[in-house]
Amino acid sequence: MSRTTICLVFLILHFHLVPESVAVYKPVHTGFRPVIDLNAVSSEAIEPGRMRIQFTEQSGKFLDENPVKFFDEPIVFGLSAVDIALKEAGVASVKPTFAGAALKSEFSERHRLWGLHLWYDVMLESETDVIAAVKIFQQLEEVEIAEPVFRKQIVSGHVFDWNAESFFTREDLEEWAPNDPQFAQQWHYLNTGQTGGIPGSDIDLIQAWGTEKGDTTVIVAIIDDGIQFDHPDLAANMWEGTGFNFVDNNSVVVPGDHGTHVAGTVAAVSNNEIGIAGIAGGSGSGDGVRLMSAQVFKGNASGGFPTAFIWAADNGAAISQNSWGYTTAGVFEQAVLNAIDYFNVNGGGDVLDGGITIFAAGNSNAAGAWYPGYYEGAMAVASTNHNDQKAWYSNFGSWVDISAPGGETNNVNNQGVLSTVTNSGYAFYQGTSMACPHVSGVAALVLSHAPGMFSNTELIDILISSADFHYQVNPGFIGQLGTGRLNAHRALLEANNYLLGLINPSDFQSFALSTEEIELSWALNVNQDDVLLAFSSDGFFGIPQGSYAPGDTLPGGGTILYNGSATSFIHEGLEPSSSFFYKIWSIGDSLYSSGRLISGSTLCGVFELPFNVEFVSGQIPDCWEIVDVAGSGRVWQTGSFNNGLNIEGEYAYSGNNLGGEKNTNLITPVLDFSNAHNVNVSFRHFFRTTFLGGAAGTFSYSVDNGSNWTTVNSWTSGTANPELFDADLSVLDGEPMVRFRWNSTINFLGYYWLVGDINISGNIITDKPEIAFDAEEVIVEIQAGDSYTRTVTVFNLGTEDLNIILIDLIYPDNEPEFATFSLEDTLIAPGDSTILNLFFDTSNLMDGVYSATILVESNDPVNAIAEVALSMTVLPGNPPEAMFTSAGSAIIPGENVQFFDLSQGEITMWEWQFPGGEPASSAEQNPLIAYHEPGLYDVTLKVSNVWGDDELYQQEYILVEEPTAVANHQEADVFRVGPNPGAGLFNVVLPWQNHTELRVTGVSGQLLVTKKTHNNSTISLDLSFLSSGAYILEMLDGKDIIDVKTIIIR
Repeated sequence: MSRTTICLVFLILHFHLVPESVAVYKPVHTGFRPVIDLNAVSSEAIEPGRMRIQFTEQSGKFLDENPVKFFDEPIVFGLSAVDIALKEAGVASVKPTFAGAALKSEFSERHRLWGLHLWYDVMLESETDVIAAVKIFQQLEEVEIAEPVFRKQIVSGHVFDWNAESFFTREDLEEWAPNDPQFAQQWHYLNTGQTGGIPGSDIDLIQAWGTEKGDTTVIVAIIDDGIQFDHPDLAANMWEGTGFNFVDNNSVVVPGDHGTHVAGTVAAVSNNEIGIAGIAGGSGSGDGVRLMSAQVFKGNASGGFPTAFIWAADNGAAISQNSWGYTTAGVFEQAVLNAIDYFNVNGGGDVLDGGITIFAAGNSNAAGAWYPGYYEGAMAVASTNHNDQKAWYSNFGSWVDISAPGGETNNVNNQGVLSTVTNSGYAFYQGTSMACPHVSGVAALVLSHAPGMFSNTELIDILISSADFHYQVNPGFIGQLGTGRLNAHRALLEANNYLLGLINPSDFQSFALSTEEIELSWALNVNQDDVLLAFSSDGFFGIPQGSYAPGDTLPGGGTILYNGSATSFIHEGLEPSSSFFYKIWSIGDSLYSSGRLISGSTLCGVFELPFNVEFVSGQIPDCWEIVDVAGSGRVWQTGSFNNGLNIEGEYAYSGNNLGGEKNTNLITPVLDFSNAHNVNVSFRHFFRTTFLGGAAGTFSYSVDNGSNWTTVNSWTSGTANPELFDADLSVLDGEPMVRFRWNSTINFLGYYWLVGDINISGNIITDKPEIAFDAEEVIVEIQAGDSYTRTVTVFNLGTEDLNIILIDLIYPDNEPEFATFSLEDTLIAPGDSTILNLFFDTSNLMDGVYSATILVESNDPVNAIAEVALSMTVLPGNPPEAMFTSAGSAIIPGENVQFFDLSQGEITMWEWQFPGGEPASSAEQNPLIAYHEPGLYDVTLKVSNVWGDDELYQQEYILVEEPTAVANHQEADVFRVGPNPGAGLFNVVLPWQNHTELRVTGVSGQLLVTKKTHNNSTISLDLSFLSSGAYILEMLDGKDIIDVKTIIIR
């Protein structure tokens, strides 16, 4: 479909840009920025003698009313704390950041809305410590932001001059092709294998040109060094204002090779019979997109980065093309990121709602936070070669949005990207700098095709969702190179789908739930269309046509998983550490969208012995982990290089030159040594450092999946090349969760550490006893003073008899002993078990928690000494309850009474009081007391323990009286009873051993109890079943009542 047709059909969808004169501005929107630890920033990362501050709004109002005279010396802001800081920090001069001839006054109100008037560049004296100066201003209430100016660089690579050479003719092509004589060397546009690469590893530009070639309404700002604006292959597509030199703050653009090369990829004039073709360079009549030169580099000088974005947006640029970045990972300037946000909101000109900012990912062959590409407001571009593989130098990471051809000239020059350079020339370059303008050029093609039809977020979505999936040839970087390699033709098709309303599902993601499950989730498109979901093991999918059910296969590849309106699906029944590719389409009126493609992997399983590693260039081994501890972006890599490790094959290496600090870990997956004996680890390595030192390599292991590490060996001086490291690590026998780690810490003076031929081995035991317990920790709670018994079952899970050799109970230092044990059997057959009895005793223990460990030594070769942990919580005890009785309570003078303690609870102290007795007090538990004088005597017992005490007082408990004559008897026969009052158990002492009858009646005379005795002088009378109250106790000799007493039951 032609551009004209689309614009006519969908004119109603065109957004109407509000003229600037109306002064209605879009809201300010900024992205997330982490805090930079200035103490961790290398001096290499900072521009010396420069910093930048932003005042608060309140300070800005003061400065509006009290303008600063920047030509006065010293500079005075009139804000006392700031003026003092200017002197303290050694400030030489100050100037507004966003000022000068570049910025138009007609946008001044919008600039103020964004706070541009609050920013100032601060120049420091040569001896001033920049970080120290920044910290001074960061403490001021008047200052919102104080930051260093960080060093930036063009993301450059190898450069090779172009030579005229043709690989195919226009007659070889069926589609429209430009007549530029060296178009055949631009394999990145059309790859026929002309440079030895894989045909089709290009951006499908020939097919795209059949739909769109570029349009003059689209302006691309090349923020770089200057463009040679009069280059014969560029001049016809230059923006009418040419550009601005932000380094010198004037309109004289000084041409540079890098900026000119980037510009040529975006929009060199196509089909003009000169040199090369540009992606959006038109048809040969100067009808391509417009190139705006925003010069921020000039030779070794640079500057004006924040202002360049503002100027480009104010002058109608829709695309900000940036093939530069910071020299150090993890650093950025707030002013630059604010300017990017300004461009994203206010750029776009007449062709896009908001601008789009595109950055090169960087050429350090590293992960890490490489700003500005890492920033959420930027689209980051990684680089591929003529095989669609990650270029050897390209940065990578989950923050990368897309890949594009950047070439490789390190071996063959024509495998680089051919484009324009100064002196009206051409050259092959390599780098993410060359990949980035491919994306900018295709973005310009899409906008040329449908000007004014998209927002910036929609344009980004079109570009990333239409990329060719290239992870089949990049298995070591899955998810680290964006959605795929740029495809111009599919981007235009996706743009058409957007206009037709046939939009892909969004936010398509995968998440590993387990070693067997991958969860897939997505959001339905704005039309809430149903989706079709398929998977593939090789990344190839056919084009769906017709209707499908789960289990169906697509012609060309892919198996259907789901068809419907849900927004998630769980792919089950998978193998550990397995990877799959997934594609999802929206379904509308029997038509399918172009589809989104992602990959997903199950969680890593546990690896067993033997474990050998083969490193492959550019790929992280399966389930290995590389960690950037320093955050410098310089991490372990795989491959080989000149003067590297002298082994066959490739290896892992950290650093291969001087410069740049590194602290990075190379970590194995989890290894299971449960059935291993005599574990051994060996590897060959080459550790190289300078005579100044500055490097350390450390080899460690962890038995808890990486939570804690134990050092095996470390190196700080050079080794042989190679040196064999071989270690007996039998200490790891039987461990089920082992990982190994190589940590490389190299400062600016260090060289590198190379590691290869890693071999982890051990004897695998198949027939053996295996001890196990039904509880590896026994936890009990016991009331103080109590005891408790608990059993633990001991199993033999192995295939041979388990012999228990020794059991020992170990207590921590100064812990009291509280348990004993017994084992029912010491020989346990395979599959059988026995009981380990544990006896807990809290005697003499205070409340609290007590611990111990039972060590069980057996013939289990893997777990020779197994452990069972004991934890006993002693709960606080209860105070005792005082109770006592006596052997009689009615005596004659001179007799003794035996008292008995019947108190309840744990008792540590008895305190008896016997007024009138001898002795009158006692601390014995069961004292014997004599009474000499007649009378009624009280008795008191107080019992105590650590949790309290209790007291029992018995009034007139002991009756001492002289004997009296009784009829028919020669001696006093009055009987005695006690304790009285009592709880129901009474002791009756008779004056003889004749036949005697005791009767208990109620006070009203009813007979309740009768008890007869013979030859007993002491009778125990249990009346506890009677309720409390007074009763009559009669003593009879035959039919005669000898004596009567009243007894009280409490």
